[in-house]
Amino acid sequence: MSTRKVTIKSLDLLSVGKIQGIILAFFALIFAVFFALIILSVGVASEEFGFGIGGAIGIIIVAPILYGISGFIAGIIGALLYNLAAGVVGGIQFEFKYDEGQL
Repeated sequence: MSTRKVTIKSLDLLSVGKIQGIILAFFALIFAVFFALIILSVGVASEEFGFGIGGAIGIIIVAPILYGISGFIAGIIGALLYNLAAGVVGGIQFEFKYDEGQL
């Protein structure tokens, strides 16, 4: 087995933004379902069940969209900052181990 070092010199802004946006939207959906259950239980307890359903559906729809957009923007900013820093210090190095027949 051999090893090979690879340095990531720059990141594509759009691809990092898309990945970050999808990841944050996914996590927001998970948390939104949890909070929707809380909203529903509060609505039932206060006899405002209609409001509880509206709030639950609203958070399940709105939270992933807002977090997805925020993640996309944060991903682009993060990739831009990485590219600037990598231009100064040289980037992140990875060491890969592979069998001789793989490369």
